[in-house]
Amino acid sequence: MSKDIKPDGQKLTVRISDTLDQRYTVKKKPNKSPVNEYQGRPVKWVACCGFALKPGGGQGNRKLDSDGFISGELEEAYTISLTKDGDRLVYYDGKKIETLVYSPGNARPGDTVRATLKVGDPPIGWS
Repeated sequence: MSKDIKPDGQKLTVRISDTLDQRYTVKKKPNKSPVNEYQGRPVKWVACCGFALKPGGGQGNRKLDSDGFISGELEEAYTISLTKDGDRLVYYDGKKIETLVYSPGNARPGDTVRATLKVGDPPIGWS
């Protein structure tokens, strides 16, 4: 099974597995990306949410950022859905901007696209 979550104020939906849902809460978080340009084009950040441990979720060897969100990769991937609003879907990995492959690849502006991530807390945007 999976669960769709729409974090407060975010322009995306996060689909997570039961396993992730048992351990984490998906919440809006501050966008701390110092970068607003990717390959000479501006980035329009549209969402930033993170995975916070639920009480009793057990931190294990997971690193937490200063806001209490998981920093780095999760145990398994999750899917995001959002409205296409640019040519390239990107995320900030804490060091640099990376592109995300989304589907369908022939989506037009305004269509809903999906991408899969494993990183726990990236700002996501269009460039």
